[in-house]
Amino acid sequence: MTKSYCVAGGKICLKRPKGIEVQYRMNCKDCSAIIGSRPVAKDRTSPYTYYFPDSLVAEQSEAVGMQKTVEAHAGQDLGVE
Repeated sequence: MTKSYCVAGGKICLKRPKGIEVQYRMNCKDCSAIIGSRPVAKDRTSPYTYYFPDSLVAEQSEAVGMQKTVEAHAGQDLGVE
């Protein structure tokens, strides 16, 4: 999923009680919303990927990218009956 719908969103550092946490954010390629983060940059293998709870949808058709596809094809004859 992250390869298809995410783009690198930048590196941020958060102050935590036990030190500094580095996060490499992932953004939605369609709407730029923050989807989650990883402990290493996107070009490196990571054992973990963290997704923000409100960034995921239950149905693929609810995703912003799918809404744009539906709107683009609205009113077109797709040859499907």
